[in-house]
Amino acid sequence: MNNVRYHLDELQPLTANSKQQKDLQHLATLPDDDIDLSDIPEVIHWSGAIRGNIEPQATSTEVSVINPSIIAKFKDRDQQTGGNY
Repeated sequence: MNNVRYHLDELQPLTANSKQQKDLQHLATLPDDDIDLSDIPEVIHWSGAIRGNIEPQATSTEVSVINPSIIAKFKDRDQQTGGNY
């Protein structure tokens, strides 16, 4: 099975009058047995699944005005106490 990935800025907006929105509203009214899933294979083998495998949209540049030695001390204390620096 191939992974398909999209970024939010690549997706068309889902507007109230869009065909996709109307299709979703129609599907919501159908019983599960009446929905045609023949073009979607059933996944029965989940051994390769990764829980929470969501890529962040963008990474930010970290800027710090704190001396790195101070941050290192907090990280050391965190390891000793199990806290959250």
